[in-house]
Amino acid sequence: MTIEVYIATEEDYFAVNEIVKEGHEEHVMKEPTIFKSVESVMPVSYYKELIVNEESDILIAKEDEFVLGFAVISVESSPPFESLVQRNPRFWCKSKHTKKRDRKNVI
Repeated sequence: MTIEVYIATEEDYFAVNEIVKEGHEEHVMKEPTIFKSVESVMPVSYYKELIVNEESDILIAKEDEFVLGFAVISVESSPPFESLVQRNPRFWCKSKHTKKRDRKNVI
């Protein structure tokens, strides 16, 4: 089993959205007054924004042609509010993996 990690492209959208949807449906089941089922949990426009923005990327973990998981990496800065002391940018990472396969030590 060889797992490769690479930067996502537009072609990876459907695989990423399926994994996001899998996690979202767990929320729907537990909190139906807050979350609802939808076909596309991560809008295409948001996905494209993440992959073209210089301060973010989506990393994909793949075994053969099967997408096991992904991570969104971005540089975040504090908003330019007078009430806030400006801080150095920080990195933010959110990852999710699929339950459809044994993914021990994937991400």
